[in-house]
Amino acid sequence: MRSTLFICATAWALAAQPKPDLALQRNLLRAIVQGDMGALQAALAAGANPALRDPKGLTPLELALLFGRAEAADRLLAAGATGLNDLADFTQAGKARMRPLGFAARSGFRDLVAVLLRRGADVRALDEEGRDALAWAVRGGDPGIVRGLLEAGGDPGRRGPDGLGPVYLAVLGGKVEVVRALLDHGGKADAREDHGETPLMAAAELGYEDLLGLLLERGAPVYPLDAWEQGALARAKACRDAAAGRRMAEALKKAGAREGEPLRTLDSAFLNAVADGNLVKAKALLAQGADLHARGRFDGERLLSDALSLSVHDPALCRFLLDAGINPHMRSSYDFTALHTAARSGGPEVIGWLVAAGLDLNAPSKSGMVPLYMAINGRAKPANVAALLRAGADPGARTPGGESLLAFARERKQTEVVRLLVAAGARETGKERP
Repeated sequence: MRSTLFICATAWALAAQPKPDLALQRNLLRAIVQGDMGALQAALAAGANPALRDPKGLTPLELALLFGRAEAADRLLAAGATGLNDLADFTQAGKARMRPLGFAARSGFRDLVAVLLRRGADVRALDEEGRDALAWAVRGGDPGIVRGLLEAGGDPGRRGPDGLGPVYLAVLGGKVEVVRALLDHGGKADAREDHGETPLMAAAELGYEDLLGLLLERGAPVYPLDAWEQGALARAKACRDAAAGRRMAEALKKAGAREGEPLRTLDSAFLNAVADGNLVKAKALLAQGADLHARGRFDGERLLSDALSLSVHDPALCRFLLDAGINPHMRSSYDFTALHTAARSGGPEVIGWLVAAGLDLNAPSKSGMVPLYMAINGRAKPANVAALLRAGADPGARTPGGESLLAFARERKQTEVVRLLVAAGARETGKERP
């Protein structure tokens, strides 16, 4: 009886609402497209709804954004338009939805960005792709918009879903003034991407001499290595523009880069201290200027290890490095992260910290190894298997050869691991090697 009364009351309320004057709404939308502020104000004064969607699904505010009408957007918001921070498909093309501020920043609508910020747009809100407005502004390439977003609280160090930070992304685009704006507002000239690459390396490889000069001027170090044991000097030599490459190589040497000296003694000592579990020495070496993101060779491995991967056996060291600001997403040349290493030779506590830092539980390496596989392969670590499964690792994941992890564990008579996988939902699939 109560539900019937509710339905009736709702129907009555909807019927009692005034129907929109379609001619008036069309006048409002036409005024937005044409940029006629007099007609827009007249339509609003006559009762046009600033929040009503048109037949294509666009609100008046979204239409104003699509056409870059800053004054129209301002008047619509003043009149009660909603959706300032909502996700929307502005082009109606079925793509990932964006927020108004991100769309305006990407489109280069400087006045519109200013209006949205003044009206309270959230500068750090993410869109469906996981990008904020600053990331789109960097792609758009307007340094004025970038500066405006930074002054409004944009994060110059936030990495996007592709793992790229704003400074590195701006260097890839060759945008000198955008890079300058980011550095002026706290962006890091020595920011590391997933494989240890730096903005300086990118500038050297792409032949952007002006950007390389700016980065060196702002203190970008010349000595770091990437996951392939290359630094900025090697990248400059590989530049397609041979003449530019030679000039950049000379500039890098003048700044301290040396042939045949890929790892500084200080950085090597820091990495060895971490590998030895010597927290006191590691702290002291960092205080002396060691590179937090340095890489080195250990135990004859071909892969270059970073400090976080070396620290997973020691929770105190791992916690210190995370708190010091190490990039937790750093990968080896074979795409191993610290989570892969922790699954194999660390413990549940460290695994929990790395997951909390944003590492992907189910990310495979180039060879197809996921962290859960590494916890099972070799000398299985049931405690690590349990920690990964609790955190959301896929119990149905497969080995690099295509076998289910459940069958893999059964073949090796790992009874406890089998129990954990089954309890997490792993099932026999019949044909184990697709």
